[in-house]
Amino acid sequence: MDDTDRTLRVAATVNAPAELWPRIKAFSVDYLFLAGYLIALTGAVAGLRLTPLRRILAVVYGNPYSAQLTTSLLFDAPVMLYFARFEASHWQATPGKRRIGLRVVTNTGARLSLPRALARIALKFLPWEIAHTSLWHTPGWPSHAQPTTRNYVAYGSVYALAAVYIVTLLTSHTRQPLYDRLTHTRVIHASRPLAAGQR
Repeated sequence: MDDTDRTLRVAATVNAPAELWPRIKAFSVDYLFLAGYLIALTGAVAGLRLTPLRRILAVVYGNPYSAQLTTSLLFDAPVMLYFARFEASHWQATPGKRRIGLRVVTNTGARLSLPRALARIALKFLPWEIAHTSLWHTPGWPSHAQPTTRNYVAYGSVYALAAVYIVTLLTSHTRQPLYDRLTHTRVIHASRPLAAGQR
């Protein structure tokens, strides 16, 4: 293959829509960072349960509304900010996306504003939030859960929305799931300089 063919091949790849598998790999890398935070947070809460503050924790987590609010502030919000801040940064990508060679842009190829990045990640994580809400409001959860019809409907909506996201990604020629279409964003392969041996 001569240099012209290589150049054309690289040009066709750069800025091409990201398929499902590269997205999964990027999220897997990001999950390592998030898992570290979750482990540290779980350890901190477990440590607090050994102190006089355990009574306050018992009250907070004894009510589904305060329990969900506390969890959202301590875990959900930081996770969403992780994605939004990185994707609205000059890198236009989380560490996972940078590692795989992806970036998030608007439909016109511009950098995302923070509000748009937040809207995108809020819609992307909507199934997760619905699942959390339903769990916290399941009678007897977590030790003696007794789901009601409303809980089962919520669980079903989680799978349905996740399926919609996957199907819209796979069937779109621009590989935009529903949350990307609604926020006018897309994930593309980032431009990379050729290695010395590929020039």
